[in-house]
Amino acid sequence: MEGITQLLNYCTSNPNATVQYHASEMVLHAKSDASYLSETKSRSRVAGFFYLITKPKNPTKAPAADNPSPPLNGAISIFSQRIKRGYKKYLDTPLLRRAIDSTMLPAIGTLSTQQSAPTAQTMEGITQLLNYCASNPNATIRYHASDMVLHAESDASYLSETKARSRAAGFFYLSTKPKNPTKAPAADNPSPPLNGAISIFSSILRKILSSTTEAELTALFHNGKEACPMRIALEEMGHRQPPTPIVTNNQT
Repeated sequence: MEGITQLLNYCTSNPNATVQYHASEMVLHAKSDASYLSETKSRSRVAGFFYLITKPKNPTKAPAADNPSPPLNGAISIFSQRIKRGYKKYLDTPLLRRAIDSTMLPAIGTLSTQQSAPTAQTMEGITQLLNYCASNPNATIRYHASDMVLHAESDASYLSETKARSRAAGFFYLSTKPKNPTKAPAADNPSPPLNGAISIFSSILRKILSSTTEAELTALFHNGKEACPMRIALEEMGHRQPPTPIVTNNQT
């Protein structure tokens, strides 16, 4: 009630609200902001201010930090919304944290298959996962400068899930360009330096497979599909891609 009274008093004391526009080149600019934990129930608010102003001198490049900001203009739209879910920290929940801590993906995938008919063992697994989150709060991904060439590592675990199912996994990262992209590297060639993952694939395979070889080949197929949109994105960003090398376990 106090909030409503305060808002009505503000409206009464500021009756002549206006929006003033100036001539411009009709180029859309936006300012984004957020207020962390500013709402009730530990929720936050996001906001945006959209206006029309002059064209940047070089639209293809981000402005330097010391460049003067373009002159403001009257807002053509204002976005203000409270985030419904409240987070103590960004990585408080496993579903958010898995984007950075990929070691959690197998556990989350296994537990998700049990949610329709949970048991005491499911509860034990959830408790173990949450204890892992609490005891390892500072998950990070570290990236190093590279030739921006996509590499992938593929693997499979045979009959490791319930109902005789297997799991496929893939690790995608950017590293150095192969010396001869048209030929498979020799067995004694050094591996390219590892880098932070740009994507992690981890999925339980629906079909029941007859051997570890079949599981590894299925994982290769899925990881090849995952690599296709990454290659396209890198090409469109100007990073030419040779044939993508995929490492797999062939001793099955």
